[in-house]
Amino acid sequence: MLSRTRTVVTSAFFGALAAVMAIAPLSFPFPLVPYLKFDLAEIPTMISFILLGPLPGILTSLVYWIVLNFFGSFAPIGPFLKFLAVLSTIVGAWIGTAICRKMKSRLLTYIVTILVLSAIVRVVVLTLANYFVIWVLMPDFLSYATFAVSLVTGIKLSPNFGGLLVVLLLTAVFNILHVFLTVVPSFVLAIALIKRKIIKTWFPLS
Repeated sequence: MLSRTRTVVTSAFFGALAAVMAIAPLSFPFPLVPYLKFDLAEIPTMISFILLGPLPGILTSLVYWIVLNFFGSFAPIGPFLKFLAVLSTIVGAWIGTAICRKMKSRLLTYIVTILVLSAIVRVVVLTLANYFVIWVLMPDFLSYATFAVSLVTGIKLSPNFGGLLVVLLLTAVFNILHVFLTVVPSFVLAIALIKRKIIKTWFPLS
């Protein structure tokens, strides 16, 4: 088990790595909602959770969020929404891990449970957050969002509550897909590191 100092340092490293990856051109748009982007930078935060534990995973997310506020786009709202996305994914993974520990599940069950619960928690949190940002905080953004979706889907949307529901539904689909993009590669990379005895883990990878 890593010492407290090494845990903090390693968590900070993963957070900085996530921030660097976010700044680098490693993201690609979600075709149905072009302003939403799949971001490979979330992978280091999940690896931090798998290797170091829930609290270090959260610490990594905090470092990631802080750096994004200086170098990310649409600050402070953009970085905060990204922080909620990453944090909710980790919380879902934490809940899934706790459930599987009690059931003494195998690794595949852990991964599937984490995928499901991370997706549920992330969708709930981000749907509420996006509703507040688009409908309450920045209502003018709804016109841009519905226009962007209409342009790529061919479905004519109006900047009203109905249009908002469609945008939120497609955003939920995006977040579900993003959980898979984050969790699956993270486990592959974490298992590779552990098998090569580069680092130990608290996670029951067996």
